[in-house]
Amino acid sequence: MLHKFEVDVYLNVLKKFIKNWPEWDQFEQAVLKLKETNDSAGISKILNEKYINLKEYLRGMLNVARQLANSKVNQIKMKEKRYDNHSVVMEVEATRQQLNCLFYRQPLHKNILNVTRDFKLGLHNSKMLTLESIVNWWGVEIEIRIKADNKFIIYKHRNMHRLKHMLVNKKLALETRKIADLNEQILVKSERNNCTQILRKQILEYFEKVLKSDKNSKWRSVLDILKNILLNDLNSVSKTLSIPCDFRRYISKSKYIRYLYQDVPNKKKDEGAEKFDLQLEEIVSPMCEFQMRTSGKNANTDISFEDAIKIICTDCRLTFTGANFVWDILKHFSDDHNEEPDWNCLKCNRVFTMPSLTHMGWIHTCDVS
Repeated sequence: MLHKFEVDVYLNVLKKFIKNWPEWDQFEQAVLKLKETNDSAGISKILNEKYINLKEYLRGMLNVARQLANSKVNQIKMKEKRYDNHSVVMEVEATRQQLNCLFYRQPLHKNILNVTRDFKLGLHNSKMLTLESIVNWWGVEIEIRIKADNKFIIYKHRNMHRLKHMLVNKKLALETRKIADLNEQILVKSERNNCTQILRKQILEYFEKVLKSDKNSKWRSVLDILKNILLNDLNSVSKTLSIPCDFRRYISKSKYIRYLYQDVPNKKKDEGAEKFDLQLEEIVSPMCEFQMRTSGKNANTDISFEDAIKIICTDCRLTFTGANFVWDILKHFSDDHNEEPDWNCLKCNRVFTMPSLTHMGWIHTCDVS
């Protein structure tokens, strides 16, 4: 009775979260000890006991996925109806760089898609991006292991901004749209049974302890930036957290809009090209998800600050950690992700470059109420 998309979602959820099960480390260590003594009865017993806990944990994840999948499934079903009615729908799979200049403004040899290998907008910013910008860039994931007494609190934050696209011909009159503020309250909340209760101020105190440590003095500016991300996430939830937990929220009230296109040289334009000004309208609703869980693995050993932090570029599947991670990530994003068209606030129409908007955390004071 499930739609194929739902099946794919639920299978991916199971694959992703099974290794994040809070009892996994304890379970793995217990099984290894029993294997050393060839205690097959003990292994069978622990498998039966832990199976129930694992099933409950995964059920919680699937319930959250079901909430998120419902609206998408309805969209897909609507699309499939449109296909049946012979409506024109186009689905395009492209990298971010390709999408930025995928459509010609006017037809070229009766074609509107830029299929050349050279996807360049000529907008590359020669200035190095700041770490404040990068941690708010789309597709960036942050993971921090915070020492908390006899365990680690593992905090993950990921930017997963919602994008909406529509191909428009600006030579035609465009419909006026209703613009409403985004709700910055928590959209999705998942807390499970057998949780550890902890006050959010305790988490901040643990982080402050790392921040004020003399051995981390050279990382203070980096820690301050990461603390602001953590603080913004924690301020959006209740004073007491049940760990493990997962949350999702909009990080700004404002939506932003821009138009993506590739210019065509006048000499190459098709006859009748003046009737067209095709541009891909892109609207972003800035959003993040974050989660917390605990781990007792290697909790008795101190780990250095640079090894306790990972910053991941999910688009390029690159993980930055270790002593040189700040320089490495600054260079990567400045070299490979620094060619983005400007954004306009959908309400007040103010213009922002991508580096300045991300530096501000996608937040600005809108002149229009």
